[in-house]
Amino acid sequence: LVYFGELAPVIRAAARTLAADGVFIATLEHCADSECRTFRLNAHGRDSHCEEYVRSVLSDNGFGAIRTASAALRQELGQPVMGLVVSATRADAAPAESHLASLERNGNL
Repeated sequence: LVYFGELAPVIRAAARTLAADGVFIATLEHCADSECRTFRLNAHGRDSHCEEYVRSVLSDNGFGAIRTASAALRQELGQPVMGLVVSATRADAAPAESHLASLERNGNL
């Protein structure tokens, strides 16, 4: 979701179309700057997002079981670009094992 600043329209669309047992998974550049409250457009043309903002937008749009994990998303100028891997289920879905936990257990994250 690095090419979206405001996430509400994207998350709202995902909530409308996700099957009851579906899982929303996305990666975002992490805005760890203490002054960043929502998101910011960076000089390289991609947006980074504050974790609290992402959690809030997901929750406001009917998602629960929200999990995040830090990960290096890619290399830029020889340096890792840190981001968040986010997973969430619809709040009305039956509880299941955390999909991020499953990825971590299998060595995929």
